Amino acid sequence: MKSTNVLFKIGAVAIAASIAHIYPTLAVGQTAAERGSTLMEEVDRRASGFGDFTATLTMTLRDGEGSERDREMRILGLEIPDDGDRTLVIFDQPADLRGTSILTANHRDGSTEQWLYLPALRRSRRIASSDRTDRFMGSQFTYEDMGSQDAARFTHLHLRDDTRVGLPVHVVESTPTDLSSGYTRQVLWLDTEELRIQRIDYFDGESEAAKTLILGGYQEYEGGHWRPGRMVMTNHRSSEATILEWQDYAFLTGLSAGDFDPRRLGRRE
Repeated sequence: MKSTNVLFKIGAVAIAASIAHIYPTLAVGQTAAERGSTLMEEVDRRASGFGDFTATLTMTLRDGEGSERDREMRILGLEIPDDGDRTLVIFDQPADLRGTSILTANHRDGSTEQWLYLPALRRSRRIASSDRTDRFMGSQFTYEDMGSQDAARFTHLHLRDDTRVGLPVHVVESTPTDLSSGYTRQVLWLDTEELRIQRIDYFDGESEAAKTLILGGYQEYEGGHWRPGRMVMTNHRSSEATILEWQDYAFLTGLSAGDFDPRRLGRRE
């Protein structure tokens, strides 16, 4: 069950089994591409096994002048045996967005389907693949960021081992194989102890990163699930940023596939 979206991959990296002690063995004779693939496949493996989860989320939109607007949301996630995962995001605040929902279905074959539910229309619509590079509800995240981030949909290179804020990290470059992607490559910084994502630089063809995502405040929850408490996506061209503050994680809450049926969107308003 490897298909994970960026929020799952970032928020669901589990401690299922540490492989730190075998890294030297794995590195012997590996090319940079093999090493990068090994690391990212392990990130995928650690992102699985959570079953289902719920959380609450505060999204703060900060404009280039420093003004901020807050949005309150609920997040529901579910692993589907033999068919990837599902994510449902439901807005609770502000009032004019209450009940707005986005459902993402990441399938095992690497495809992604997304639906947007608008309470004013009392119906949902499928998000076209041509819209995947659009910003998600005015944030610095795109619909593509909400979609499949399965390691198999990228080619990988281990660039180097480094340190970030005093933390030993692996630095891996991931290039999407989907030519319709809004990114030409991503550079990920993974701590060497648990392979938790600490930073992602997003490139769209220019030599400098267009956006950077910084993650912190990781906590390990029951079942060995690691979650960040804070994520900050910064747009380097506009100086705008989106800040995500995660709270109230709960696992194995009894969610089922029916809770993620596109025909039932809006029933959790």
